[in-house]
Amino acid sequence: MKLKICVNDHELKGYLHVDPYPLDGGPAFTGSLSDIKVVASGECQEILADKIMDYVAASDVLTCLRHWVSLLSRQGKLVIGGTDLISVAKGVYTQRLNLVDANKLIFGEKVRKNGQISLCDVADILVELGMTITKKRLEDYSFVVEATRD
Repeated sequence: MKLKICVNDHELKGYLHVDPYPLDGGPAFTGSLSDIKVVASGECQEILADKIMDYVAASDVLTCLRHWVSLLSRQGKLVIGGTDLISVAKGVYTQRLNLVDANKLIFGEKVRKNGQISLCDVADILVELGMTITKKRLEDYSFVVEATRD
């Protein structure tokens, strides 16, 4: 099974869609992202959550990541990402990014964002959870980390 965890995004064919605010008018997910019950533990071959960290509160990051890793089968793949807070801070400091745009990146426009984390933080947590990092990408102010479960 493949799982897509997102907020305010389109459905992706071949994935079970977990989205509290779906764009396509599909059913909204009404549970906790740290306890997704529609999938059994160890059942997912892939979890695609490429922008979800923007919507996970800092106090819930470890709980959510631990739960998502538990959903992965052995050699299962996790693709996770969000806005890199360190890059946004550097952009403001170097004046490449004004405060209005920085606030939009950090706090969102349509759906309120509440996650503030960096690529390094996510990668470190995943390694602590026994994952092997296969890719880390940082483009402008967004990051993506790909990891597999050993």
